[in-house]
Amino acid sequence: MIFEYKTDFMRSVQNLVARGFTHYTTGIVEKTKYNAVYEKLKTQYETEMTTQQRWRARKKGLAVTHLLAFVLNDEEIFFILLATAGHGDIHEFEKLKDVSKRHERIEITGYELLKMPRRGAQPAWTWKMTDATFNFWRKRLKRAIRWKSKRYINQSVYSLSRLPKFHAIRQQAYKLIQFAKADWKRTFKNSEPCPFDSIFLGFYGRYQKASKINADSLKKKNK
Repeated sequence: MIFEYKTDFMRSVQNLVARGFTHYTTGIVEKTKYNAVYEKLKTQYETEMTTQQRWRARKKGLAVTHLLAFVLNDEEIFFILLATAGHGDIHEFEKLKDVSKRHERIEITGYELLKMPRRGAQPAWTWKMTDATFNFWRKRLKRAIRWKSKRYINQSVYSLSRLPKFHAIRQQAYKLIQFAKADWKRTFKNSEPCPFDSIFLGFYGRYQKASKINADSLKKKNK
């Protein structure tokens, strides 16, 4: 199945990695070609096993897989093929990366998945902005404020409030808001109210069923 929204896709990838699906490969394909990719991987690596089938296979020391995808844009699909450790064709025929290695982290549109320490609890997997993305945000905010462009400032406020609400990203967003507030004060003094005061980052609430698209439907829509 294909996730309609990136945040649902990211949350599912995070949950699977936390359950031991730590080996992966990714790809981007045209929507019209995704169905063929889906069928090939399903057949070759049994990506559509039931929960019970996966449990039995892992108990025997076999690698099991999951195939996830989301709509990247009007023309393309981003997909990730995840696998557990164990014996199996996927480790023999695919050049898989290990998400636990720093230079092999899963990266999606400027976000990366990593395990982070938590106060009073075990480390947990979460998404964060890459260093490049975080630094881009700082430059974007500084430019918008120094140029005194209401349009760019409003766009920045809107985009910051809509960042994915994963724990590490929320921490980074908070730092960016504090940076913007400080730069606003330096630039405008107290002559105008700071628009960044109005941003509420929030949390992800109770998990709701993700909106998905069937792979077969892409083929039908493009006929």
